Amino acid sequence: MLSACDKKLEYEDASHLSELSHLVGQRYNFIQPMYLSGVNVPPGYGEEVDIYTIGPLKPSWSGPELISRKTLNEGQEFTIESFVKCTNCWEKSGYTDAYISLPNVPVEKHKKIMVPIKYLTIVYVSETQ
Repeated sequence: MLSACDKKLEYEDASHLSELSHLVGQRYNFIQPMYLSGVNVPPGYGEEVDIYTIGPLKPSWSGPELISRKTLNEGQEFTIESFVKCTNCWEKSGYTDAYISLPNVPVEKHKKIMVPIKYLTIVYVSETQ
């Protein structure tokens, strides 16, 4: 999770990678309900949302970094805007996340919405493309 480290995580763009580039700009739908969580990242633990993350309802998480939580229904459409890879994570290879947009879901303006790539296995391509 974003708060699992004492240091600020650093990312580099990974949208150009051949295994990911064809997914950017595509519309998808979640095939199960998901949480949209507003997070304040360390070292602050303030009351302001720094970023939104999306994850399954179970298993879930909580802590001082969790500012808000909203349930996204099955079928919620989203578009993948880009991919990023962590460059200073404890895992040797880092991990990859997607930044997405959610139409008709109110989030704080100019705040990114991040989905760990492992949760993109629970989507289907939107037929409205």
